[in-house]
Amino acid sequence: MLQTREHIIRECPQYEAHRQVLRGVSREIIMSEVMGTEKGIEALAEFIKESGAFKKRQERRQGDVDADEEI
Repeated sequence: MLQTREHIIRECPQYEAHRQVLRGVSREIIMSEVMGTEKGIEALAEFIKESGAFKKRQERRQGDVDADEEI
């Protein structure tokens, strides 16, 4: 499966639990509604922050480490 932006934001099962924030802006997660409005961009930023979407695999694995904590 090709991991396009649209696939990750709208369809990828891995991120389903985090999509409620996007559905608060656009029930069907229509890309133009999400990316074309201030509320949509804010929701998208929250989705990315909470889900870890678009991070490299290594970053996702280490993502739970506090930035101030030494590794």
